[in-house]
Amino acid sequence: MSSKSVGLLGEQEPRVRLEPKRKWSEADDAAFLASSYGLTPDAWQHLILEAWLGRRPDGKYAAGRCGLAVPRQNGKNGVIEIRELYGMVVLGEKFLHTAHEVKTARKAFLRLASFFENERKYPELAALVKEIRKTNGQEAIVLTNGGAVEFVARSRGSGRGYTVDVLVMDEAQELSDEALEALLPTISAAPLKDPQTILTGTPPGPQSVGEVFTRTRDAGKLGKDPRLSWHEWSVEGQIDVTDPVLWAATNPALGLRLNRSVIEDELGQMSEDGFARERLGRWASDSGTGAITPARWAELEVAEA
Repeated sequence: MSSKSVGLLGEQEPRVRLEPKRKWSEADDAAFLASSYGLTPDAWQHLILEAWLGRRPDGKYAAGRCGLAVPRQNGKNGVIEIRELYGMVVLGEKFLHTAHEVKTARKAFLRLASFFENERKYPELAALVKEIRKTNGQEAIVLTNGGAVEFVARSRGSGRGYTVDVLVMDEAQELSDEALEALLPTISAAPLKDPQTILTGTPPGPQSVGEVFTRTRDAGKLGKDPRLSWHEWSVEGQIDVTDPVLWAATNPALGLRLNRSVIEDELGQMSEDGFARERLGRWASDSGTGAITPARWAELEVAEA
């Protein structure tokens, strides 16, 4: 392995970054609360929380829509956990946390519930609990202050019966327009009248739906949506997937919770395209492998058709 990979740490700044203008942010408060319970954000996670919890002069969220694209196992779920913990406990917000698969939704529930079930270690959180539902498919944490998080796997009717403040859509690379249209009405009458949607995931694969996440990403790259927050760790074009510098540029947790040896093993087993997508965050539209390269296409532009 090249000597330039020795001691390499993940890049904390995303390649693509769009954040609405904000007067202030509650990210420091959220980080302080979460750190009190052993959930200390990395620098890159704090950066995202700054945007997600940014406020306009009128006190409303600056970002009504938030998107995060980062390769797997870097800690995106940690950002969601901090956002949900702070929103529930301090702001009294109601969340609907959705995922493409039941097992992913349940895993998120068990992780968040662990903070409220440990009365000996976190008595103040346990004292806030009104109800914790563990029935499969109906998992929820409900607090006495009105805050709550309910967890569901997405389906055609998964949004029915819910009214929440924040809609979280994990595994957004598998989010279809049909699923989105079923879920969005859940925040139409947000109890606190300041709704927010959060999409997190990785670039869609060949068999993924990905239409919603791709559309959100296109808007993030364009950079003109005043209500959209978008953060993306990725590469573009034809690249050398063996270059450890690219591994660090696209994996902010490298050297922290993600080991280089894991990436080396993935490289030895995945296809080049699969590795570029799953570990380096390359979107299909940025692969640069078409019959006509983006640069060549730009050269052919004419003033008038």
